[in-house]
Amino acid sequence: MVVSVAATGAGTDAEPVTSTFFASRYVRDPLPRDGSGSGSSSPVPFRPGGRAAADGWARSPRLPLLVAPPPHKPNPPRRQPAEGEWDRAAAAAMVLSHASSITRDDAVACTFASRYVREHLPRYRMPERSIPREAAYQIINDELMLDGNPRLNLASFVTTWMEPECDKLIMGSINKNYVDMDEYPVTTELQNRCVNMIAHLFHAPIKEDETAVGIGTVGSSEAIMLAGLAFKRKWQNKRKEQGKPYDKPNIVTGANVQVCWEKFARYFEVELKEVKLSEGYYVMDPVKAVEMVDENTICVAAILGSTLTGEFEEVKQLNDLLTEKNKETG
Repeated sequence: MVVSVAATGAGTDAEPVTSTFFASRYVRDPLPRDGSGSGSSSPVPFRPGGRAAADGWARSPRLPLLVAPPPHKPNPPRRQPAEGEWDRAAAAAMVLSHASSITRDDAVACTFASRYVREHLPRYRMPERSIPREAAYQIINDELMLDGNPRLNLASFVTTWMEPECDKLIMGSINKNYVDMDEYPVTTELQNRCVNMIAHLFHAPIKEDETAVGIGTVGSSEAIMLAGLAFKRKWQNKRKEQGKPYDKPNIVTGANVQVCWEKFARYFEVELKEVKLSEGYYVMDPVKAVEMVDENTICVAAILGSTLTGEFEEVKQLNDLLTEKNKETG
């Protein structure tokens, strides 16, 4: 808050302004009314309407207000600002950033018209002195303006919109380390409900008296990593029981899959088999995908919303073809 308190008592030109107190550590000392002071911290003289108090404005001895001159008195000519006054006025009135001509890789070359941020800020180190939180916010906010617009990023899945109430729920829970399920049981219960909603939405083979098994993740990349590991461990355990080699697993995907599938294959030592796309058909062909499946295939990845075009792949056809092949090959 910024709170103003009216002060009483006789005022003079040299009397400090004690009527306004800011909830900030930068404005703790009284400010001189006439703008006098030492150093760069001197405030700009207050001139209502651009006229100096000495040129026709008078202060009331009982109120900390400025009283206009009598109507019959002509307005004096506007005084030209002294040297340096415009600089101080700009520093007090504007928060402006500009590109610095100094090219330094180790400093953030963003200077604000404020006496608190006149020096370059180190890029990779903590600064020696703090700056106002408003200035820090503005510096980071201005840099982020160089990012792309997520709503226009058609190569990802961040173009959707949520109601503001969803944003409020997220921000209200952002400080919860909800992996600690004993500490946050309600959040865990809400997660389990969402898992079951998604399972029923995609017709998972669960009975009415059963609950789906799943987990919330930070995003689709983490979900793919965990799902891929589950497929790999299940396949390895089955191969061990059968006394067969289990060191060369593979997955089958279309060439249009997200890059996180390639990361999974590289991180967890799984061969990646990609179905090439064809002219006019920019999703995975289910027939070609099933042809690539062998005894070392741990899963076939289908996409509901291709990265390239947003198309849904033929999941049902793929599932029917895989079921038929499993019956033939065991």
